[in-house]
Amino acid sequence: MHFRSDALPAHRIMMAFITAGTALHSVHRGIHRLRRCEHQDCGLAFADFSRPGAQRYCSRACDNADAVRRPRRRSRGRA
Repeated sequence: MHFRSDALPAHRIMMAFITAGTALHSVHRGIHRLRRCEHQDCGLAFADFSRPGAQRYCSRACDNADAVRRPRRRSRGRA
């Protein structure tokens, strides 16, 4: 199966590959695997490749930042 013409410039070829990859991911892995990062200040979209489909953050950095924020918010609520 061909996703592009040989006469296209490089940036158009990359867009064709990205578009085709997104479509194939949606069909084979499920559209429910496309999510937004749950970190309050991020909101980037990502594809969840985890086995159980429970990934909540786009990166380890967002996961860690949110993990630090939760206990701080709880401790401020008690004071």
